[in-house]
Amino acid sequence: MSLATNKIYNLSPKGFQVRDIIKTEDSNFWITTTGQGFYLLKKDQLIKMPNDIDENLQSAHTILEDRNGFFGFLQIMGYIGFQK
Repeated sequence: MSLATNKIYNLSPKGFQVRDIIKTEDSNFWITTTGQGFYLLKKDQLIKMPNDIDENLQSAHTILEDRNGFFGFLQIMGYIGFQK
């Protein structure tokens, strides 16, 4: 997805199942998937983010952003929060 060109591009590998896409206040997009982790879409570049040690973020349902700059991941095991 490019806001500069108003176009949507297929950046994902085959079998990539998107669970949720959110736009944060800094105009970036965060993507959660089913079993492939989570990604940052920044300036037309899809960046795979590192997983947590227990791989709980492999299938996060969604990402929440609070007004203090913290992210929260809702996933099967509950809630994981961190500062971005």
